[in-house]
Amino acid sequence: AVAAGADGIIVETHPDPPNAMSDGEQSLDFPGFAAMMEGLRPIATAVGRTMKVVAPKPPEGGPLAGSYIP
Repeated sequence: AVAAGADGIIVETHPDPPNAMSDGEQSLDFPGFAAMMEGLRPIATAVGRTMKVVAPKPPEGGPLAGSYIP
């Protein structure tokens, strides 16, 4: 999507996809989402795009800790 020029993507996330009430099979856990986003960075750079973080950094020790991408 980034290489094709998309300005955004929609990705379902859940802290524990196997136990999600719905759509668990198509959801990424938070570390998986962070890894996907980090993997998109070189693609964005290669096609002259930039990526911004639009979410605040989660508190340390919380369920999202370790998922922040600076």
